[in-house]
Amino acid sequence: MILPRPRGTVEIRAGGGAAQLTFVPPPGVEYRLETSGGLTSVDGQTESPGYAAATDRVLIRFNGGAASVRIG
Repeated sequence: MILPRPRGTVEIRAGGGAAQLTFVPPPGVEYRLETSGGLTSVDGQTESPGYAAATDRVLIRFNGGAASVRIG
């Protein structure tokens, strides 16, 4: 999934059972990944360094079972 260039906070909700997802933020876009559910492994940073101070940013909420999530 290629993430949009945000205006304000753009929230993306994703979910699934046995899944493998990759989220690709545009260059320079701040993001945060929150996971819940079963066994989820994350490859990459769950929050970009400037997320807290950014006004235009992406918040990804993933709820899944046995999942692998990659950022980047």
